[in-house]
Amino acid sequence: MRGMLASTQPVEDHVHPARVFVEHFGATVRPHLRKPLHHRYSAMAPKRLHLTNAAIALAGLVVCVLTLVHAGGLHDAPRTILTLALASLTGGLLVQLANATYLTFHETFLVLGFVVLDPTDAWFAAAATALWFLLRRPASWLGGLGDCVTVIIDASLGLAAVVIVRDVLAAADAPPLVVLLACVAIGPIAMNLGALVAQLPYIAFVDADVRAVIAPITVRDVIDAMTMMLAAQAPTIVLAAAASEAAWWLPSLLLAPLLHSWWAAESTARLAEARQQARTDPLTGIANRLGFSGVVAPRLGRDCGSVAFALGDVDNFKTINDTRGHAAGDEVLCTVAGILRAEAGSGDFVVARYGGEEFLVAQFGATGAELAGWADRVRLAIREALAEHGSGISIGVTDWSGTGDTLEAAVGRADAAMYHAKLEGKDRVRVFETDVAERLAA
Repeated sequence: MRGMLASTQPVEDHVHPARVFVEHFGATVRPHLRKPLHHRYSAMAPKRLHLTNAAIALAGLVVCVLTLVHAGGLHDAPRTILTLALASLTGGLLVQLANATYLTFHETFLVLGFVVLDPTDAWFAAAATALWFLLRRPASWLGGLGDCVTVIIDASLGLAAVVIVRDVLAAADAPPLVVLLACVAIGPIAMNLGALVAQLPYIAFVDADVRAVIAPITVRDVIDAMTMMLAAQAPTIVLAAAASEAAWWLPSLLLAPLLHSWWAAESTARLAEARQQARTDPLTGIANRLGFSGVVAPRLGRDCGSVAFALGDVDNFKTINDTRGHAAGDEVLCTVAGILRAEAGSGDFVVARYGGEEFLVAQFGATGAELAGWADRVRLAIREALAEHGSGISIGVTDWSGTGDTLEAAVGRADAAMYHAKLEGKDRVRVFETDVAERLAA
């Protein structure tokens, strides 16, 4: 979700399929029993969230046992055990989607189980996979419990949706291929909605300060994941489901990760490119307002230490556009962006064109006074570069106030300081002061 920011690493849009098999696999092939009860993030959540998760996990396992007892055991033990093994062992094979969300292989095999297995067998495979997630999570037991609950809720909705669609279409005498395609489409959609439902206890019990550090999944995240899951996993599931009725169903399941990784990698590249374009200013090549907020806002919610903001406005920009043409104005904007990016260097800066002729900079680990010194060097470099246009830049600087402050408020303070610099004669740097803001408001 990064734009082209001055100090961030380049976005790795295309995940090579070979990497899928090595990344995170060590944490998947064995359980982690010697781990603490809490880790950094689970310790921040209240007890009632953990108790709710424990109740959901226990209920899921109890329902699984009772269902098996009522059914007299598994109907198709070989395929059920194979589905369980593949779903469990591939739970750590992650395909990253535009550096934001992930697709995992276990979802492919669970949906496949919903389609080709008896509901009792499919539920057993899902519940056992959820239990494995509890055991394999290396960070903490309570972290693993959260994963376990998510799988149980995902699988419950996915299995229910597939069974309902299959029964309705079968009753309507729909062709088998239509039933298969409908089930493969509805399974991933329902599972992703389950991920949203699984967030409800977290949203209900965790206060806003903690949610600022560990942001819950949003509807937009679910829609993105749903789209990518359909694109990356549905073809694999259709092929494996069709092959499961033939004698070669076993090798087809074992080859499913290869197909899945190829589709996911290709889809990831397309999504990453689209997100990159949406968060990048096409003229200057640096982040736009959306890209800036997408990178800076999440970091402000954490224990980020000192942060400072600088908002600069190119002086006499309208005059340049009116007298020399828009091409000259575009050249000025590109020049300013290039200087900002060069001066940011390898520091912890985020640079963006915030709108029009305004540029916004955030520096993490710096105070307003420190950023003001950097901004003055930038101002001098811009004044020299724009001398032929008779232009410069006026910059306002402010500090991040910590808990209770917002990105919008900080930008507003920097804007007030920048306006003060304009009133004093332009081409200067001013740090926000409360009394100055009050005088400007008056």
